[in-house]
Amino acid sequence: MVTRVAKSAEEVVEQGAGNRVDIQINNDCSGIDRKVGSAAVLQRTGGPIRELHYHVGKLNEHIMYNVEEIRVLLGLHMLWFEKEIGEARLALDNQAIIVALYLCKLGSAQYLTDEIL
Repeated sequence: MVTRVAKSAEEVVEQGAGNRVDIQINNDCSGIDRKVGSAAVLQRTGGPIRELHYHVGKLNEHIMYNVEEIRVLLGLHMLWFEKEIGEARLALDNQAIIVALYLCKLGSAQYLTDEIL
């Protein structure tokens, strides 16, 4: 696994345009009407676009950081069922999640991070 953190939005665009991969996974989470959820979209070169959504629950009952972790798990879940993977990219826009995965410090209170790793 390689972790790269872009310094600007322009760098993200440059990295994406110049580095083609077999599978691209984008994900996001959002809240509306006091509810929160996560989603992931997987696109394979020359293949159909697949989506996975998860309704996490009420916004006042969940920490947004955990909802961000769930979106990573959704993308990895989709990737798990893919066959013949050359190279895959899971795009993230949350530095806290990226740093937590990069540092790889497992702990009892980090059950979602542990699941990702």
